[in-house]
Amino acid sequence: MKKDDLYICNKCRYETLEVLGQCPNCGRRMVSTKETRVRGWLTLVAGLIIAGLMGTITILTAPMLLQPGSEIGSTHFSGTAGQGMMMLFVFGYITAIGIITMANGFWQIKTGRRNKWLFYTSLAMIALIAMTGWLASEAFGK
Repeated sequence: MKKDDLYICNKCRYETLEVLGQCPNCGRRMVSTKETRVRGWLTLVAGLIIAGLMGTITILTAPMLLQPGSEIGSTHFSGTAGQGMMMLFVFGYITAIGIITMANGFWQIKTGRRNKWLFYTSLAMIALIAMTGWLASEAFGK
């Protein structure tokens, strides 16, 4: 038996070596550990991109955002110190989403299984940032 021969139902966790389209317990689609590992690589790359880009943006803009009104290079930030800190918090939060996404991808690659807690934590963090953005746009106008 190879590690990639196992088929798992992500809902009820039923496992089998047989190639089944649907889980005999709950009817959900069965996923092979090989397919889960491929998805893990895609998730890991997505997390690297998110964390890498947002981390870079945070590092490059932090001096400007922490010193409102001063010119750094050819740019300046005209907001308040509180607004700058809030922006850095959002940047850090999005970077954290990327890091959790990377951890989720790594878990899938290593085990061939999906980790529900990492997956739902990522979704909850994304939903929270989306809801916060929507509320801010409603409160401050579009």
